[in-house]
Amino acid sequence: DIAILLKAEADDRTRVSLRSKGTDVNAIASNFGGGGHIRASGCTINLPLQEAKQALIEVIK
Repeated sequence: DIAILLKAEADDRTRVSLRSKGTDVNAIASNFGGGGHIRASGCTINLPLQEAKQALIEVIK
């Protein structure tokens, strides 16, 4: 299970916070230049919120 919080920024960027109980979310965040820990990571995606959401879904698949 993964919990994801997306926060839209004013300049068409989206901040992302990822948490999990088992999945390596650091691997997901690193796809977007982010990082952190295996169960808690974050990144900033240079896309508007809806496009960032779709990009995350594609990486998670």
